[in-house]
Amino acid sequence: MEKFFNFLRIIGAMLLITVSVFSITYMGFMQRPDVEVKYEIIPDFQTLCIFNSILGLAGGALIDFRRLWASLAGGFMAAAGITALTLLYVSWRSSILNAEILIPLFVGIIPGVVTYNFLREKIYGE
Repeated sequence: MEKFFNFLRIIGAMLLITVSVFSITYMGFMQRPDVEVKYEIIPDFQTLCIFNSILGLAGGALIDFRRLWASLAGGFMAAAGITALTLLYVSWRSSILNAEILIPLFVGIIPGVVTYNFLREKIYGE
């Protein structure tokens, strides 16, 4: 059963990574093997916020569904932080490297971790 829970955590983490990818896609960055081009897949900022909020809530719930309320709030805050920092980071860039996606991802997840730990302590007494 623990393998299944680990699988759910991996899926939840992948959903949070997708938040960063959607944010970069919203800014127009997509990469083909031969050339970097700009596309508009996500039409507006509200759509981006809705997608990323849903992904954050789902990712948080899957990472630790036993502490659902803390993980939902943590996932939402992580998605908000990742989205904001990714948009800020790529707004002044004309091109980005694949590894640069990790900078706003790792820094943006900090509000989610802090929120999760705070609520886990307050709600569940751990």
